[in-house]
Amino acid sequence: MSIESNSDKSKSPGFIIGPDGRKIILDKDGKPCRSCNSLEDFKSAKGMFGSGGGMPGMGNFSMVSPPPTPVSPTTTDTGRKAASLAAFAASAAYTSRPITENDNSDCPPDSGALGRATWTLLHTMAANYPETASLEEQRDMKMFIKTFARFYPCWWCAKDFRKYIASQEPQVESREKLGWWMCMAHNEVNVKLGKPEFDCNNWLKRWKTGWDDGRCD
Repeated sequence: MSIESNSDKSKSPGFIIGPDGRKIILDKDGKPCRSCNSLEDFKSAKGMFGSGGGMPGMGNFSMVSPPPTPVSPTTTDTGRKAASLAAFAASAAYTSRPITENDNSDCPPDSGALGRATWTLLHTMAANYPETASLEEQRDMKMFIKTFARFYPCWWCAKDFRKYIASQEPQVESREKLGWWMCMAHNEVNVKLGKPEFDCNNWLKRWKTGWDDGRCD
């Protein structure tokens, strides 16, 4: 049984093809989805939309740009950059890392940053799951995975993950089974993205015990 509900079909986000031929995923509001695209694609997509708020050939999709920030007539590009850097420095004042003009580490995550952080969380949860889970723990983990697949910020990825868990039911009886299931799910994504698969025989070393050479100790 599919775990998708009718609410999945209430809106129909889609995608457009960028100048370099890459797919740029749109969100449910018709705007480029930051969580679904790389930062490079997200920025290029914003430049594809005209001032009218829409793009020819997009059907029901439209992008309503926010009103421009008022700028003083005397403000120069140098002044804008200085103001931007000052605002960034203020937002990052609590850290000791150097502030540079191209530093975007405090910006909303793109698909890559979000994916890396998400897989780190999921694998680490699996690695710290009970060695033998109770019925209550099994139920809660299944509910977590189902809920996660509903609310993951990248709707395209979330929809794909819902299809995966509908065909490959999460194995939650033990740490070993959940760790393997999570590793296989991750490899499914790696294959689709053209990335190398991870050797799931090493999942526990990667996410809990550390490697045999001691570099994690």
